[in-house]
Amino acid sequence: MTPDSSGQFTDRFVARAVRFANNIWFRSASRARAASPPVFFAAGAAALVDRLLLPLFLNAELLPAADIWWTGFIRVCLTLAGIIYTAAAAWFIGTGNGVRTPWAGTICTVISLFILFGESGLQEVLSSGRLGTDLYFGCGAAGLIVCSIFHTLHTGFLKLTDKNVLAQILSAVSVLFCCIVLSQFVTGMTGTAPLQLFCILIAIPFGRIITSLAGICVISCLCNLLYCFGLRSTEAAASLVGPFLFANTAANTLAWVTGETAAGIVNLSFVSVYGMIGGAGSTLCLILAYLIFGKSAGSRRIAGASLKRGLFNINEPMIFGVPIIFNMALLVPFSVFPSLAMIAAWFATHFGFISSCTVCIPFQIPPVIGPLLATGGDWRAVLFQLVAIAAGTLFYLPFMRASDKIRPDAG
Repeated sequence: MTPDSSGQFTDRFVARAVRFANNIWFRSASRARAASPPVFFAAGAAALVDRLLLPLFLNAELLPAADIWWTGFIRVCLTLAGIIYTAAAAWFIGTGNGVRTPWAGTICTVISLFILFGESGLQEVLSSGRLGTDLYFGCGAAGLIVCSIFHTLHTGFLKLTDKNVLAQILSAVSVLFCCIVLSQFVTGMTGTAPLQLFCILIAIPFGRIITSLAGICVISCLCNLLYCFGLRSTEAAASLVGPFLFANTAANTLAWVTGETAAGIVNLSFVSVYGMIGGAGSTLCLILAYLIFGKSAGSRRIAGASLKRGLFNINEPMIFGVPIIFNMALLVPFSVFPSLAMIAAWFATHFGFISSCTVCIPFQIPPVIGPLLATGGDWRAVLFQLVAIAAGTLFYLPFMRASDKIRPDAG
C-alpha cells in the first residue's frame, strides 16, 4: 500500500467513524447508558447488606422478614433502572432533534413502555425486576424507537414546533394509540407482548452472543487494538455491550439474594475486575513493570506519576505519556492480555475456584477491593486478581523493554 493510498484509507475510515459517532441514535444511547448505573449500584449495595451484614446483627426470627424487604428493594431498583434507561434514551433523542426540554416525548415514551408489555405481563414485569435484567436492552430500544417516531411525527410530518402544547398532546395521543394497536395485534397473534417478543427473539440471543466468553474477548481485543491507533472505541462498545453487561450483573444479584444459581459468568463487574485492571489494556500491570523492572528514567517517572490514578482505573497518563498510542511495541500486550485474563477468570469461575461476580460495582473501585465486593466477599477472587496482576506484569515485561529500546530516552 502506497503512502497516498494509506492516507486515503485513513481519511475515509476517520470520516465514517465521525459520521457514526455523530449518529443521533448512537449519541443518545451513549448518553442514556450513564443514567441508570447509580440504581444498579444501589441494588448491589443492598445485596451486600442483605447477604453479608444482616446475618451478623439479626437473629433467625427477624432475618427472613428483613431479607424479604431488602430483596423487594433490589427488585424496585432494577425496575427503576429499566424505566430510567427508557426515559433517558427518549430525552436524548429529543435533545438530539433540537428540542430543549423534550418532556412530552419522554413521558409519552415511558407510558408506551408499559403499553408494549401488555396488560397481562405488565404486573409480572414490574414486580420481578426484569426491567433491569433480561428486558433491560428492550427498555432502551423502546426509548430510542418510540421517541424517534414521536419527534418524526411532531416536527417532520406535522411540521409543528415543540412550543405548541396542543400539538405535543396530539402527537403523544397518536403514538400511544399506535402502541395500543400494535400491542393488541402482536399479543393476539403470538400470545406475547411486543416488547417481550422483541427481547425473546432479538435482544436476549444477541446479548448471549456478545457476552459469551468468545464475544467479550473479541470485543475487548478489537477495542484495545483500535485504541492503540488513537481511536477510542470503548464508548461505542459500551453503548452496545454495556446494557447487556449491566443486565447480566443484575440477574446475578437477584439470583444471589434469592439463593439461586448465578445466571452467568460474563457481566460488567467481571470485565471490570479481570479485564480492565488499571483501565483499558490492564495498564496497572505495565505501571508495575516499569516501576519494578524499568530502566528508562522517563518511563519510570511517568509510571510513578500514573500509579495513583491507575489504582482507580484511570490510565490516560500512561496512554499518552509512555505513550501506548501508536507504540507498536506495546500493541500486543495491550490488546491481548485483558482477554487472556478474562479467559482464565472464566474457567476459574466455571469450575468453582472463584465465585461469580454478583454485585454491580463502580468502575473506579481499586484492585483487591473490587473483586472482594463484586463476588460478595470471596477472598479467592482477590487472590486470583493478584495472580493476574503478577502475570500481566511479567507478560508486559519483554514488550516494555522493546518499547524502551526504540524510545529516544531509553536507558
